[in-house]
Amino acid sequence: MINVEKVKPSGIFTNYIFKAIPLAFDESMSYYEVLAGLLAYLKDTILPAVNNNADALAEVQNLMTQLQEYVDNYFTNLDVQEEINNKLDEMVEAGTLQEIIADYLNSKAIFGFDNVQAMKEATNLIDGSYAQTLGYYTKNDGGNGLYKIRNITNDDIVDNGSIIELSNNELIAELINKNDEINIKQYGAKGDGVTNDYEAFNKACNKYKNILIPEGTYLLNQTVNLLNNTNIYGKTAIRCWSGNTDNSKKTEILTTNNYAFTCTYGYVNNFENLSFNGKGIDTPSGSKINKCEFYGDTGVNNMRVTTINECSFHQCTTAGIKTLTDSIITNSYFYNNEIGINMLNSNDNTVCNNKIEWNNVGIRQETSTFNNIVNNTFDRNTTYGIEQISGSNNLVSNNRFERNLTAHIKMNGSLNSYSSNTMYRKNSEDDQSGTIVPTNAIEIVSLSNSIINGNVISATKMFKQSPEYSSNVIVYENTLNGLNTEIKVPFITFAKLSWAAKPSTTTNKEELAIIDKT
Repeated sequence: MINVEKVKPSGIFTNYIFKAIPLAFDESMSYYEVLAGLLAYLKDTILPAVNNNADALAEVQNLMTQLQEYVDNYFTNLDVQEEINNKLDEMVEAGTLQEIIADYLNSKAIFGFDNVQAMKEATNLIDGSYAQTLGYYTKNDGGNGLYKIRNITNDDIVDNGSIIELSNNELIAELINKNDEINIKQYGAKGDGVTNDYEAFNKACNKYKNILIPEGTYLLNQTVNLLNNTNIYGKTAIRCWSGNTDNSKKTEILTTNNYAFTCTYGYVNNFENLSFNGKGIDTPSGSKINKCEFYGDTGVNNMRVTTINECSFHQCTTAGIKTLTDSIITNSYFYNNEIGINMLNSNDNTVCNNKIEWNNVGIRQETSTFNNIVNNTFDRNTTYGIEQISGSNNLVSNNRFERNLTAHIKMNGSLNSYSSNTMYRKNSEDDQSGTIVPTNAIEIVSLSNSIINGNVISATKMFKQSPEYSSNVIVYENTLNGLNTEIKVPFITFAKLSWAAKPSTTTNKEELAIIDKT
């Protein structure tokens, strides 16, 4: 209990107050006088009341102590879960909890659907919702996607891929993707080899720059026109050098009588990890074609400033590649085609480090100029490794020729150079013991102002010269092995050819006279 002591006022102060307080004290008192008056009020009124109610004051003190203890121990004794449950029960009874959950789910949660059609038919989607499909047509068909639901605008174009119209025609589902990439199955392509997937490809290629094509066979009965900087690629790399690819793990583009893709001149398009059955790519420009397979018809047609790398061309009924300008073909495999590379009206190209075998003709050059054919292997082509019909300023250098049946090279044109090639009589791998041999190493049709030098030639016959006119052909420093020395034809047969003064290695002018020149 608080001990309240009585105040003993000062006699001097009291006397002063009693003598000095005017009648209108509230208007004219000084500060000192006010304080003196307040002290007198406390003495005469307040203190007697407090002293007379000491028990009440003690009770107030006791209650304050209890309140302090309650506050101090409130959270120690509180059952939080019970309080939460009680509050939730109140919200459920009032209906406010259901409203809060519904608002949250409609705007923040992700709704799941088996396919796109189920999402279209949903009635619980609102502006701001999200939807996840497990497939386009059926679950796990590869066309799954994440969509944001929003109100449709006048600028939206429903294409059933990037934008899908819902049953509520005021809403659309907009596909969420990364890096401007689209999976072609998210546009409804089936890849079953039977369904025409042209519409899906055409819409996707007009919307996105990066088109991913999963494993499967995609039928295109029309040519897809590509926009600039479009990249089309499959998942599984094509094994170009070993020939056949595991059909169950590749992305195949199947065409009827049309090219799969065509590119506008000046547009840059890139292709990778694709297999083309039928006509492949038309007019690629500034493009890269990497790790692709082509078979069934013309693989690539009329390409400009394009690089082909690690590709496979086989069983092309016309040509693996036809007509090219300012392009590079490297590290690729051409086999069992009518023509591996048809350089018709083709200029300023480089063909290097390729394997070209089992074709009717490995490379054909017609009206072909300023091309470099270097470091390739030509083997078992049924007529010529290289067949030149017309052209000029072409370089054939450092190539390996084996078992090309008619001749390794058919030479025609002017200002051409043939140097440092190796021409085997049979097969270097079986120590020249095979039975497949070319009739002639080189067949000259009409050649002028050209050089044949530094080649290693092992064959039954070095040259076969046709009656057409040839002139100013310089032949020097070639190594001649295994030529038929029993057939002697006068040197005059080569009167129209100009032989260099330097004899070939291990060969002199007299020995040149015994080369079969028929």
